[in-house]
Amino acid sequence: MVRTGGSHPPNRGSIPRNGTIQISYIGSSNKSGFDLSSEALAQDGFRPARLWRVALPYQILKLFEQLLMSTLFYRLPQNVRKIFWGYNIVFHILAILLTYLIVRSGLDWTYHTFFRHSVIYPFFFLGAGILGFILPVFVPLSLLAIGKIRQNKQTINTAWAMGQAAMLGLLISWFYKVFTGRSGPEIMVSGPLSDISHVFRFGILRGGIFWGWPSSQTMIVVSVAVTLIFLYPKNKKIIISAALIALYIGFGASISFHWFSDCLAGTLIGTVIGITVGRSFKARFAFLN
Repeated sequence: MVRTGGSHPPNRGSIPRNGTIQISYIGSSNKSGFDLSSEALAQDGFRPARLWRVALPYQILKLFEQLLMSTLFYRLPQNVRKIFWGYNIVFHILAILLTYLIVRSGLDWTYHTFFRHSVIYPFFFLGAGILGFILPVFVPLSLLAIGKIRQNKQTINTAWAMGQAAMLGLLISWFYKVFTGRSGPEIMVSGPLSDISHVFRFGILRGGIFWGWPSSQTMIVVSVAVTLIFLYPKNKKIIISAALIALYIGFGASISFHWFSDCLAGTLIGTVIGITVGRSFKARFAFLN
């Protein structure tokens, strides 16, 4: 008979909080631990294979638990549920309603044509397009490497938080794009432009997941920026830097390869993602310390 510490058999539905499994056996004079000597095993008729059938599953579950606790998958199902639950759903509804009003009013088209031939268009177009893809990947990976080298738990926690925020921003934007199928601005046309700001192809993957509503770049960068602000509420340098980068990428996307309402929706939903992930990883860091 195998048991974990105490006088009661192990609870199959739980794992010891300290992650260790103290295994003893009944029938031997040595009650404080497990004796793997051949004499003791022969005396009690205990087979080593029986031990590992009990101990190994606990160790595997513990390793899996540690993996989830220390990576970008930390509380992922719970965070996804919170993003679409309670008061947070108001931000999703607001994004949809504001998009409807902006499209109906023609503001998307007016906004786009106003900036299309301006002197700032090339600067923001290229910057937002490139940085919007590079920064959400490069910065978390860099912070993770720095944190591992310096063995800084806060830096590592920040890296995983930014990674999860970016991942959720990408996946949730793709989720919406699967059903909305909105056409983006004609960025490769040099002649007269056509007003296609009102075109939505509702259905399943009728417009792909790269272009469309909401803006992935904006949602990702706002998610990461709000996460950082939530993790470092008293660090003015981080707050200002995160806000300026998010503003630059969001504005650049809104005047070039996305409509204004795409980026507005990405900002609203990205804010919810950032708050949710920021709270989650802030609690995680407090728990680890």
